[in-house]
Amino acid sequence: MSITAKYWKQKNVPTGCHNIPLFRFIGQYGFNFKKKNILDVGCGGGADLIEFKRRGANAYGLDISIPVTNKLKKILGRSKIKQHEIKNKTIPFSVKFDLIYSIDFIYYLTKQEVDSHMRNAHKSLKKNGIFLFGFIEKDLLINKKLKKKYNFEKNYIKKTFKEKNNPINFYDTSFYKKNLKNNGFKIKGTKFFIESYGINEKAVRINKYILCTKN
Repeated sequence: MSITAKYWKQKNVPTGCHNIPLFRFIGQYGFNFKKKNILDVGCGGGADLIEFKRRGANAYGLDISIPVTNKLKKILGRSKIKQHEIKNKTIPFSVKFDLIYSIDFIYYLTKQEVDSHMRNAHKSLKKNGIFLFGFIEKDLLINKKLKKKYNFEKNYIKKTFKEKNNPINFYDTSFYKKNLKNNGFKIKGTKFFIESYGINEKAVRINKYILCTKN
């Protein structure tokens, strides 16, 4: 079992508020949720899936966590949720999807696994279907010698501050874009947002979404 699997398999993630930046981004693209087949890879507590269902979509989810998937099966149905470590494996649903997305998932994969995941997503999408994922673009810590906080290039140093045993991989945006192109996707849009951590803004994380379509 991989380090990532060991970390997440028994982790019980609570169902909370859906991801507002994600829904805003998809809405700005003009995606219509009603009667669409949507797959969340690494669905966690399922807040986004429940919101997609509320908006009229057919929501499906995959996650490594046994407690999470058992909980979501009771809410969304046993046929819509599977406990599954995706990585190099194929997507275990026979339906074709209008949207496959993942937040806080793809950066747990090795470079070879990212390539495999993108190929599998391409196979499971309908023609012109959407593939959307979020990842951590950069972690920054403030340089204490400088006073101005918001000049990120000068005032912060590049250094990760992730949880010690959380096996996140940091890849450049150019790496993802190259893999998307090689696996038959066309990038339609990107979005980044910046969040400070701690109560004194000493750590900053830059997150990014990439939205693309199946060629």
